Amino acid sequence: MSEFAAAPGTPPSPSLAETVAVLPAHEAAALKQARQALAANETLLRQFVQHTPAAVAMFDTQMRCLQASDRWLTDYGLADRDIVGLTFHQMFPDLPGRWKEVYHNVLAGAIEQCERDAIPRGDGSVEWLQWEARPWHKPDGAVGGLILFTQFITQRVHIEEALRLSEDKFRSAMQHSPIGMAVVGPDGRWLEVNPALCKIVGYTRGELLATNFQSIAHAEDRESAQPFLRQMLDRQIESYQIELRYLHKTGQVIWVQLNASLAWNPDGTPRHFVAQIQDITGRKRAEEQRKKLEEQLRQAQKMEALGTLAGGTAHEFNNILGIIIGYSDLAKQEVAAGHPVSRHLQEVLKASLRAKEIVQQILTFTRQQKDQRELILLHPIVMDAVKLIRTTLPDKVEIITDLEPGASAILGNPTQIHQVIFNLCTNAWHAMKDNAGLIRITQRTVRLEETVPALHPSLHAGPYVRLSVEDNGKGMDAATLARIFEPFFTTKGPGKGTGLGLAVVHGILQAHDGAVVVQSQPGQGSTFHLYFPAELAAPALPSPAGLASIPAGAGQHILVVDDETALAQATSLSLSRLGYRVTEVHSAREALAAFAQQPGEIDLVITDLTMPGMNGIDLTAALHGIRPELPVILASGFGGTRTTHFARGPGLRAVLQKPFTAETLARSVHRLLASSAKVEKP
Repeated sequence: MSEFAAAPGTPPSPSLAETVAVLPAHEAAALKQARQALAANETLLRQFVQHTPAAVAMFDTQMRCLQASDRWLTDYGLADRDIVGLTFHQMFPDLPGRWKEVYHNVLAGAIEQCERDAIPRGDGSVEWLQWEARPWHKPDGAVGGLILFTQFITQRVHIEEALRLSEDKFRSAMQHSPIGMAVVGPDGRWLEVNPALCKIVGYTRGELLATNFQSIAHAEDRESAQPFLRQMLDRQIESYQIELRYLHKTGQVIWVQLNASLAWNPDGTPRHFVAQIQDITGRKRAEEQRKKLEEQLRQAQKMEALGTLAGGTAHEFNNILGIIIGYSDLAKQEVAAGHPVSRHLQEVLKASLRAKEIVQQILTFTRQQKDQRELILLHPIVMDAVKLIRTTLPDKVEIITDLEPGASAILGNPTQIHQVIFNLCTNAWHAMKDNAGLIRITQRTVRLEETVPALHPSLHAGPYVRLSVEDNGKGMDAATLARIFEPFFTTKGPGKGTGLGLAVVHGILQAHDGAVVVQSQPGQGSTFHLYFPAELAAPALPSPAGLASIPAGAGQHILVVDDETALAQATSLSLSRLGYRVTEVHSAREALAAFAQQPGEIDLVITDLTMPGMNGIDLTAALHGIRPELPVILASGFGGTRTTHFARGPGLRAVLQKPFTAETLARSVHRLLASSAKVEKP
């Protein structure tokens, strides 16, 4: 046994005792005191080693145990054995041979260590050991043996292995996940991203790791997650989910759904954020489309309701207009052609006919009457529209017209073209600063050539009449130009526009087989070029007014049926003045009774379409059941399929659009009676 390992209380050797005996008394006392101090130090060292919480053992150069800590004895199951003096091999007979090399190196003065060493157990399990062996030296500097420090780390290894396996699984899941995933540091920098996220945003992994998560967020959405982040850092919530916009590398806006959670370090500091990022751009677009469709459905339902209301209102309004027109015609016939009252009545008729066109336009817009076009010149329509528009615009808005004389005619609807001009001029006014500016309306006949690139996909080579409306307002950028014809799109504030004005213009030009070409720049105003296909034929001149040009009757008997008494009377008076005999009734029941009394004496029937009890179509069927060849005129304020089918039915029949003038009434009656050979042809 070494000097260090000598047991306490062992008597000194005889030679040492003899030496002490021959020393002088004071030297012998000092030596004894030194020996006692040495024994005390050895006891203190032995107790320190024994009770240290670390697993430590000391061996001599023969690998005999000198001292071991209680922790070491417990770890190796040796607490109930006296191991002092036992060699390492006696304690561990199954020790792998590689340990001999370790002992050899350490006793030669080296320090050996291992962070993770596998120690097989008899039951087949494996313990993991962390150890370090270093030499200890005698006073003369020679190596006296080695000190072995050990620590079983099996539990830690299992935890680390489980953690590594979990990280591998997480990494594999990230790499193969179809959803974008990322690990973000507390400072906001990307720590790891998966291929799916790179695909969503268009950046490579390296490009993302060089930036932070705010770099791809839309400028308006960068602060949207901040309240949730603060709540997570305060441990108020564990995760959050929001929808926000990212910017693709190409600059395209993409919508994503972000799910984020926060991982913590053992010391309570935030470690990193884990984010799942899913591209929901398609869903968002579908939602926007659904909202647009719902809005369009609501608008369609409104238009349907408006159409129903407009139909009923138009019927009543047409009856009122019919009374005004009928009695104005009658009054006009009572005065001389040059009389001032005649001119006044002519203005009443003109205004009434204009009101009739407005009603027809309402019915066309609500799909209750077919659009009707005729050969017209734009010049009088433009001048009439400008005259009306000037009364609605502020004094500081100037309108200049430059209309080409002798321009070609077009096939169009005057009321719709009037509406187009009105809409464009109103838009031009709204685009002006301080309600002041200039609107220039020009008209030219132009020819588009095959060699010139098409101004619009709907335009082809050939002659066109181009009507241009130009303003010096604020103009439009490219993004606005791309959407101006979308229904309900408007740049005006809430309550200042429906977004239908230019959509109506576009629809009307399409219905006229033309197109709208727009030129505009921010700050430079806008010009709307309207292209109408030119017609070679000239429009027919209006027939001269007066009874001389209206065909008269020769005493033929006409049955007039209308539930509106005033209108029936006006129609009857007009027919009487034209030389016809008239029987007037105000219901289908009265008409059948009157016809039954003299079925062979009635030459023609004029009946209203909409009447209580029995309408005009059913009345016609009942009359034809008695006399199939009877000529019938159906008067209606509606167009549509009912009147079209009536006009195509058997026998002599016609449709007279309400309200009608005396001339229109006379010509319709004359034409139908002439076909039945009941009137002499002039």
